[in-house]
Amino acid sequence: MLSYLVAYGLLIHLLFWGAGLAMVAMPKPWRKFWPLLAPASGLFLQSVVVWLGAYLGFKGTNAYAWPSEIVPLVLLAIGLRIKSQSFLKDILRVSAVFVVMAGALFCAVRPMTKAAPGLTTISLGSRDAADYAGGARALMEFARSDRTGFLGLSEVVRVMSVDNFSDYFLKLNHFTPSALIAFNGTILNCAPYELISLFTAVSMVLVLPIVFWCARSLLKLGALPSVLIAALYGFSPPVLYAVYHVAIGQLFAALAIAWVTWAGVNLWKYKQHVNSLNTYLALLIIAYGIILGSYNFIIIVTLVPCAGFVGLDVFLSGKWRPLIKWFWLMLLPLIVAGILFWDRVIGLIERFILFRTFDEGWKIPAFTPEGWLGLVHGPSLSAYDTTYRLVLAVLVLLLLIFGIFGQLMRSKQQVLLTIGFIFPIVIGYSYLIVRGIELGTNASYDGYKLFSVFYPVVLPALLCWLPRRKFHFGFWPATTCILFIALFIGNIAAASGFWNATRVAPLVVGRDLIGVKVLESYPEIKSVNMRIPDMWSRLWANALLLKVPQYFLTHTYEARLNTELKGDWDLVGGIFQIELPNKGSIRFNEHYSAVNVRDSHWLRIEPKTGWYDTERQPRSVDTWQWSMMHSSVQLFNPHPTSQHVILKVQAESLVDQRLGVYFSGTKVADLNITTTRSKCESDAFFIPSGTTQLELIAENTPPRASATDSRLLAFRVYGFVIQVLP
Repeated sequence: MLSYLVAYGLLIHLLFWGAGLAMVAMPKPWRKFWPLLAPASGLFLQSVVVWLGAYLGFKGTNAYAWPSEIVPLVLLAIGLRIKSQSFLKDILRVSAVFVVMAGALFCAVRPMTKAAPGLTTISLGSRDAADYAGGARALMEFARSDRTGFLGLSEVVRVMSVDNFSDYFLKLNHFTPSALIAFNGTILNCAPYELISLFTAVSMVLVLPIVFWCARSLLKLGALPSVLIAALYGFSPPVLYAVYHVAIGQLFAALAIAWVTWAGVNLWKYKQHVNSLNTYLALLIIAYGIILGSYNFIIIVTLVPCAGFVGLDVFLSGKWRPLIKWFWLMLLPLIVAGILFWDRVIGLIERFILFRTFDEGWKIPAFTPEGWLGLVHGPSLSAYDTTYRLVLAVLVLLLLIFGIFGQLMRSKQQVLLTIGFIFPIVIGYSYLIVRGIELGTNASYDGYKLFSVFYPVVLPALLCWLPRRKFHFGFWPATTCILFIALFIGNIAAASGFWNATRVAPLVVGRDLIGVKVLESYPEIKSVNMRIPDMWSRLWANALLLKVPQYFLTHTYEARLNTELKGDWDLVGGIFQIELPNKGSIRFNEHYSAVNVRDSHWLRIEPKTGWYDTERQPRSVDTWQWSMMHSSVQLFNPHPTSQHVILKVQAESLVDQRLGVYFSGTKVADLNITTTRSKCESDAFFIPSGTTQLELIAENTPPRASATDSRLLAFRVYGFVIQVLP
């Protein structure tokens, strides 16, 4: 229940922040539809407040978030003076859209509640959530000038011209997502890790009003078809992929680009508006501001959909002179937004250099036409089998062609809109897919991002074959109704794959990981070496420990560079642990501890060969790794003398198993692993000086995991501890 309360609280708070500004900024001819602009206005206004708070030197949103609530109240009062007669009527006019938003949010949040108890963050694979959390905490608790702990550790956090953690988020990284998490975290009294997944779901439903509005006002679909298209967006696999991979910046960019497109098309279609600069100025500043704050690099292609329409119209009419004025009116609000977010603008060149330096992302299956409409398998976005894929792709293309011909009978501009919205995006997407295949890079990831940020305008255009005004009897209307219902069912089926995968999400911020934050309260721990093996946990530990200098063995992420390990303590995470005598180590919980590297008994441990990936139980802190028949760990003893140790293992196996522990071919211990989870320990033995391999060999041949899983599983280990004796 708490997750739903927080999610809907976030949604209502953002709409409250945007309501007054939306009444003022919505262009006058469409002012009665101002509630549709409230989501974008709320995002922009909160982003500006945090931006100004950071540059004015306030000590994080904790210092100014509550006083800032006067800003939306003042704007709401101004808006109510403008719309006092029709305020409730305007809201009721688009109430169906907000009902769809509420339903889509419930469905998006529900699997999250099954994945973990309480408020926490989950992901199906992307590690971006932890990056957002780091920025959110920096903006929430610290002033921009703070250089304490990790914030000012230049040798680790330097990225291009940025040499501190706070400026990295202000100038180069996704500022607006982190800023809004920080701001709303202060208001709701929630830590960043408690909000991020819920905030991502809210970010998705905030896009639904502009999807409705593009279908309704640009493509001239009826109210009911437009509401259904908005609902389809909320259950679309390409969109849910962003939600459950925590791509907040991508969702913000999609919302803002759709508003830029809407304004750009109307500026061109209604020539009388071209002479009234202030008609769209405020709206475009809001949209450009969201883009610059969240996904600043996408600004170079923001105008592609509306430019596609305008370019086709100019080509066919030959009237190119109005194009100059149109372009100027589209550019001027960008200049204003750029002045406000100047650091984001000057950081663009560095952002593109970083893109050329690192092959960001991962490979994502390519969409063919049926994939454009979400007809794919669930969480992987993979296509159906070849036969079904071909049939569905042909059907989608035929429907699109019929829809365009139907538009041609009614309005040439509708055809230009459909073609201008779809084909430039498809061409750019296809180029990136082919480039990725040719070079063997992750360009398909960039292709997916490109496709998804334009999806709010592409989706209504792809559904141009729906009835114009309302569903009615007749062969073609009835056929389109049936096809749309089938399309919706296909999307729901794929969405259910996301929901099922999310319930057992592989990446979760569990209670044990959250417990690491207590390290900041230990005065004796002045700095740490991040010895946490997996990137997800390592990034979250970084975000939870910003008050402590941290050094990384591997290049974990931008602003977490690999350097010499200068920390006084090792922060050790995972199943494999070291325990030292005489307070040489501090155990925070079962999976995390700090080990003093200056202690006379200090050792390091690292799993090497023969281990499968870490697994976890949903709604539990339990994690484990299965071992092959022959596995090993590496131990490093920096001291000139041997260390006297015992091995403690918490494990179980599919069959009773006797495990031999060897050093250089010599058995030093025997462990009996049973089919019941239990603890066992070895007799004391010595670890020689230097780097050595501790080998674990199962005496019985391991069984297969299952009929469909060919892994040979010797034993499952929950805890593997080398305890050094005094």
